[in-house]
Amino acid sequence: MGTEVSTSTTRSKLTNTQKCFGVLVAVGLSAAAFSDRFDDIRIGGMNSATTSGLFSSKTKTKKESSGGGIRSRSSGGGSEKNNGNAKDCLYHLTVFDRTGLDLHLDGCFQSDADLLDKMIYLSDNGSISNPKAAGVLAIGIGEKYRETKRRRLEEDDNETKEETDNIVQLLDRVGLVADDFLAPRLEWKIMAERFEDFSDASAANSSNLTATKAGTLFVDPTIYAPKTKASDDDSNSTAATKPISYDSFVTAYHSLQDKSATTTDLMLMRTFDPTMRTFANIVRQRQFPGIEDNYVPKSCKASLKRTKGRVMVNYGGVRDFLGARTDTNNRHFWHAMHIGIPYAEVNPPVWGANYRFDKCGPTAVASIDEKYGIVNGLECGFLPIWGGSCLHDKVNADLHCLSRFGMSSLTKIVLTQNGIPEKVCEVGHEQSPMPGSNPHKVEKVPEAFSEYCPQCEAFPKIKPNISLAITPEILSDPAKPLNFEQLGEVNNLIKYIEGDTNSSSSCEYCSSEELSGAASRPCCFTQNDLTIQQAVLNGTTQERPFYVDMVSSYLTRFNRNSRRRIAAARQPREEAMFAIKNSDWKTALATGMCGTLHIRRGDNIQRCEENPGSQFCSMDLSLEDYMNKLEPFLKELGEDTRHVFVMTDDPDVANATMRAPYEKKGYVFEVISGHNQWSLLTYDDYDAFLESLYGAELCKAFVGHHISTVAMLVFRRMCIRHGVCPLADDHDGKYPKIRW
Repeated sequence: MGTEVSTSTTRSKLTNTQKCFGVLVAVGLSAAAFSDRFDDIRIGGMNSATTSGLFSSKTKTKKESSGGGIRSRSSGGGSEKNNGNAKDCLYHLTVFDRTGLDLHLDGCFQSDADLLDKMIYLSDNGSISNPKAAGVLAIGIGEKYRETKRRRLEEDDNETKEETDNIVQLLDRVGLVADDFLAPRLEWKIMAERFEDFSDASAANSSNLTATKAGTLFVDPTIYAPKTKASDDDSNSTAATKPISYDSFVTAYHSLQDKSATTTDLMLMRTFDPTMRTFANIVRQRQFPGIEDNYVPKSCKASLKRTKGRVMVNYGGVRDFLGARTDTNNRHFWHAMHIGIPYAEVNPPVWGANYRFDKCGPTAVASIDEKYGIVNGLECGFLPIWGGSCLHDKVNADLHCLSRFGMSSLTKIVLTQNGIPEKVCEVGHEQSPMPGSNPHKVEKVPEAFSEYCPQCEAFPKIKPNISLAITPEILSDPAKPLNFEQLGEVNNLIKYIEGDTNSSSSCEYCSSEELSGAASRPCCFTQNDLTIQQAVLNGTTQERPFYVDMVSSYLTRFNRNSRRRIAAARQPREEAMFAIKNSDWKTALATGMCGTLHIRRGDNIQRCEENPGSQFCSMDLSLEDYMNKLEPFLKELGEDTRHVFVMTDDPDVANATMRAPYEKKGYVFEVISGHNQWSLLTYDDYDAFLESLYGAELCKAFVGHHISTVAMLVFRRMCIRHGVCPLADDHDGKYPKIRW
């Protein structure tokens, strides 16, 4: 892809026909209660149980139990120091409360695991309503380690060796710790991060990282907004009535810049919005079972009992582009959430290779299974959406079995409690060996798999040829596989979810505050209980379901790998944008006072030419068509709003000639354009796509086309970015109603 650089939640009552969620909304209920005064927290007093279940080889501690996923730490080498000398730290951590005011709690850490433990402790312990709860975490590499390229590393056998460990590699380690922290914690997001110096354009995507110089901090544009006084307490705000506040981050960032004696390399901000917290709690319980109990065997058994050992798995989709993949899996994910079981979305390693994640391999990806060597290609670019030893131990053998079939199209199956029989895997692997030179082409589904689960949809063209009458007995059968649709036919889902056949429901209807984390009992609620407002013209709003926007955003959270590629392209672009005289892009991006156009043409225009009158012909639109929709929105945002970001796959639709009439009217454009590459095995435009996806969500007005799944993704990410969905039109002719 070539790049052109121009410079009021409603609540409904439960009915018998509505499907409930049974979810334990309280999280982080560990023995150590979060103190009202951070001074009472003893640095270095970490309980070895307060750990995460997502451990890559880069953050693994010296000892790790073989079962249950509980890490234990040796007596030496991993302790924190609090000697007041930040120069002696490998990492230092500064904590801010929900207002962004510095609490002066500086931790000094000598290992990745200890740093991660403290972050988890600060996030998961105690009441979220506490005004002193951690709202911003700032991490930096100690000055001592910034000044040297070689140091002694302690080995497991207490022997030492010299190893090159330059500043850029340490920055990567900080980013990977953040990835492990963020995966099960949807309410946190990265707001500032440092990478290598991108003056060498090839550094960001080099498979052999050679850069040794750290670059400038890549910071969210909100820091350029006019300074405002942070709210003393926004615990009662909701996504339906108030946008997500970035005040705490802005305050903390400026505080660090003004008076910190140490360098900041990464900052995270927590959203205190109750609706966001509710969804985050649901996801954490469903997708990372056992995390609140540190994956002890008891909690794993409880999880298996609750779900009857069922896991929904979508494997394959080698070349699915991000928009279509996210739209499909959004529906599947929500289906699983309704039923109350985990959803594992897994794409083979070649998926990552298609999008040039060159460093994605057996030694670089946190999703490696040490026994089977499985790599989830999606995690080359995005944070895991499921994890923890409880779930990994349950499904890894089945995922290995499916991967060996080499099926490139979507394979949908609800796994059984006992997993896929070994005989099915062995015979199926003989019938369908690992893909060779062309991994995109698979001739047929292995007969062994078809016989085992004839109703499972291995390919979109294959329809289920068996219809099972779903009964509690079938659900409890540890050897009976199901497809997604069959599982959705189950009656009295709450009985199945909670394993309670003696009552109609084992959960109770909860209040808004209980849903967002104050209760310690299972809560029933419907999707209508989680809503978000969408802005429409004339200063009004309309309500829409929150879950569709949140799931899409959850499925596309960038990991360190993608964030580096975005920063490599975005940092020089922003420097050029901000340098344009009188453009004031800084304020526009910081406040969202701008509009985004997603203009999809590309191969869809070719489809129109081949099939005149088809739905794709409705996408044969010009920049003028899109601006006609956008201009009223920009006026609604403010009379002086003139900034427009264009994301397109057609380099000509927003070229200089097309922009000229609008630039004469005072509009300022920034365009990222390219071409469709569906026919290629490897896409060379993915960096531009990632960057434009990042930049598109910064604005509060949007025009796209309802046929485009990428436009849908952009819109939904904008909703979560701002806490209120943007002014939007999808060219469906039914404004203010949109299909997304």
